[in-house]
Amino acid sequence: MKASLSFSTAATPPPRRVRAMRSFDGQLSGAGGRRIYWQSWLPVRTSFAVVIAHGACEHSGRYQRLAEYLLEQGAAVYALDHRGHGRSEGSRAYLDRFEHACQDIDQVVEMARQAHRGRPLFLLGHSLGGALALRYALKRQGKLAGLVLSSPAVALDGVPSGLMMIARLLSVVAPRTPLYPIAAQGISRDPAEVTAYQNDALIYRGKIPARTVVELASFLEWLPAALPALRLPLLVLHGTADTLAPDTGGKRVHAAAGSLDKSLQLYEGGYHELFNELPGMREQVCQDLSRWLKRQQGKY
Repeated sequence: MKASLSFSTAATPPPRRVRAMRSFDGQLSGAGGRRIYWQSWLPVRTSFAVVIAHGACEHSGRYQRLAEYLLEQGAAVYALDHRGHGRSEGSRAYLDRFEHACQDIDQVVEMARQAHRGRPLFLLGHSLGGALALRYALKRQGKLAGLVLSSPAVALDGVPSGLMMIARLLSVVAPRTPLYPIAAQGISRDPAEVTAYQNDALIYRGKIPARTVVELASFLEWLPAALPALRLPLLVLHGTADTLAPDTGGKRVHAAAGSLDKSLQLYEGGYHELFNELPGMREQVCQDLSRWLKRQQGKY
C-alpha cells in the first residue's frame, strides 16, 4: 500500500502563463428532467481530463482559476452546477436525492470520457461536492482514474443532535425548509475572496434546506462500511483550521479507504476553500495537486 500523510506550508507563487484555451458551456437534462448547466475549459492538446463537483450554495464558475491552472498541465476541465445551484434548475441548494446529483455528475463524466477517449479522467469534489464525488466514485469506480477530495463535507461532528432531529422531521413534512447556515468568513483567510463570495450573484446565501442536510447525513451513515471498497487512487486536501467541514472527516476517509495509493495533504491554518486561500497557500495546493496528477498519469 502506498499511503502518505504530509503537511504543506505556503510558498511564493511563481509567475506563469496560461496556454491557449477554448471554453464551452451548455445545459443537459439531468435526473428527473432537471436542466443542469455545465461548462468546460479545453487546452489545444489534452493529456488528461478533470471533472469538478463544487460545494454547497456555490457554482462551477468559481473554479475558473483552478481550471486555468490545470489547463497548463494539459488538462481538459469540465464542471457542472449541481441541481439547485448556480445556473441549474431547482430550488436553491436543494438536493432531493444524493443519487440524482450523482446521476447529473455522471452525464458530465460521460461527456468528458467520450471527448477524450484513452485519456485518464479524474473527479475532483469540494465540500458537499466532495461527498457527492465520493459517493459517485464508490458506485462507479471503473469510470475514473483517480479521486481528489478538497475539504470534503464528510463529518457532521459540529452539528447539534437536536438540529439533526429537526432536520429529519422537516425532511419529510417540509423538505425545502432553510435550516443550516454557511458562514462566509469561514471560506478563506483572504479578505478579497470573502468579499468576492459575498458579492457573487450566483451564490445562494440562505440556509441549506433540511432535505439536503438529511441526504448528507444518510450518506455519512452509509459511508464507513463502504469505504474499504474504494480502490481508486485517492488524494485528500484539507485545511487544519476548516470550521465549515472539519479536517477530522478528511482524515477518516483517508484512513478507512481501501485504496492502495492514497495521500492526505493537510495545510496548517488553511480555511475551507483551499483553492481560494491566501495566494501562497493556494499556489502550494495547486502544486501538490499537479504533482499527484502527474504521478497518476504515469500509470497510463
